[in-house]
Amino acid sequence: MLQLLFSEYPSQAGALDAGCAPGVAALMEYLLADLTDIAHSCALIEGGAR
Repeated sequence: MLQLLFSEYPSQAGALDAGCAPGVAALMEYLLADLTDIAHSCALIEGGAR
């Protein structure tokens, strides 16, 4: 996913410029939601295994 982000928003010297900030923010929101779902699922699995 990060490779796609960097290919869509090429930059100089590996630094992201301000123009790609909305894309980075959207990616971070997506990843946070995904990790939250994973954490919830793990908690359910751990609770069921006890």
